[in-house]
Amino acid sequence: MVTFSASSGELAGRPYVFVRGLLENRGPGPATRIQIALQTFGQDPDRPLAVSGSISWLDSLDSGERGPFSIAINHCCPEDLLDYRFSVAAEPAAERPYRALAFENLARFDAARPPEITGELRNLGDAYLNAPSVDVYAGFWAGDAMVALTTARMPILYGLEGPTGQSLAPGIAYPWQLRLPDVAFDRYELWANATAYPNGVYPVPLGFDGGPARREGQDLLLGGMLWNCGMESAGDVLLLLVGRDAEGRIRDFTLLELLTDEPLAPGSRGRLEARWPNSPATIDEGRVDLIPLALDTQLRRPAALPCAPPRGRVYLPWLDASTAR
Repeated sequence: MVTFSASSGELAGRPYVFVRGLLENRGPGPATRIQIALQTFGQDPDRPLAVSGSISWLDSLDSGERGPFSIAINHCCPEDLLDYRFSVAAEPAAERPYRALAFENLARFDAARPPEITGELRNLGDAYLNAPSVDVYAGFWAGDAMVALTTARMPILYGLEGPTGQSLAPGIAYPWQLRLPDVAFDRYELWANATAYPNGVYPVPLGFDGGPARREGQDLLLGGMLWNCGMESAGDVLLLLVGRDAEGRIRDFTLLELLTDEPLAPGSRGRLEARWPNSPATIDEGRVDLIPLALDTQLRRPAALPCAPPRGRVYLPWLDASTAR
């Protein structure tokens, strides 16, 4: 345990005490399945007022690494709790956690409603990451006290079973957005979680080439050519649309599901029109990016993702992508 702080709040309409803090792995190797148990005491040092527990927000911690945790205590008042007794249990991890990730393009918008911070998480390593395992967390501090701990919104399709869902490829950045907490803070700290694809399994690589987006009422439309330069057909395709303002700052993003009657075969291409419904007016029409993502996998590592166009010209009918996730 490195540090913790406690504050009062509500959960499901009932009063709780929330304990937030940092854990540090002081062992010789990486640890996983990290569990925290907490007993709190009042005037009687032998009789706990409440017993609670939680797990580390990061799936694993490398030796010397710190990560956040939070515990909700079913008790009304922090002033009643005079003694906090923690115990931590963990298991050795088979490998070090993946930390080849960088936070880029951070921007704070206090005038937004609600106020927010946006940014990008870039994969700097050579592993293809399973995006449903990717999370961005933020701890907000006032002096030495962590006053809020929250998870960022990201354009990821969750709920997929198995280790090979939507991918975060090497060199690719995913946007994220955090609502600022309704408490006073003077700094914040970011953490990222990620798990790689199994060895020898890779996403089917797709490519896209299109012109600038255009407005149609409150919607943004982006047309172009989508192609499959992989070894397998792509039947389940997602489109990540990222919108920036004139200064290049992330303002919003969305994830669309491609609707097509037939899978996109290897080497084939199709004309695509993606509709982003109710997109914010703060997005510059010339600063909208589209990244195609196949949920299907192949056994050969892609040369790049997104990929270059194929040499052949096998055209498909217009594809429609207008279902936002």
